[in-house]
Amino acid sequence: MAGSTGLEGFVRAGEVEAYKKELEAMRSQTADQVRAAQSQSMEQVNKFRSEYAGKLHFDYQLDPKLPENRFSLTPFTTMTHSPTSSALPVRSLRFMK
Repeated sequence: MAGSTGLEGFVRAGEVEAYKKELEAMRSQTADQVRAAQSQSMEQVNKFRSEYAGKLHFDYQLDPKLPENRFSLTPFTTMTHSPTSSALPVRSLRFMK
């Protein structure tokens, strides 16, 4: 029919409105899916964070009789630089009795 009227490539206004409504519905549906996915991922992250500490297992145990501050770290010190060696940070670890 479009060929007989000479309006090839054009669509009726009613069809344009239908396409616009369909496009808006798809956008709304997509936005809802994105919000649902974001909500679900945040729930999963929060669940992981709340359960993570309980899943940790260590090969050692601290003696509860020792004071809270069992050891202290001194600040970094740097060895002097010489042409034959590079400067390396050194950390000193002192255990308290």
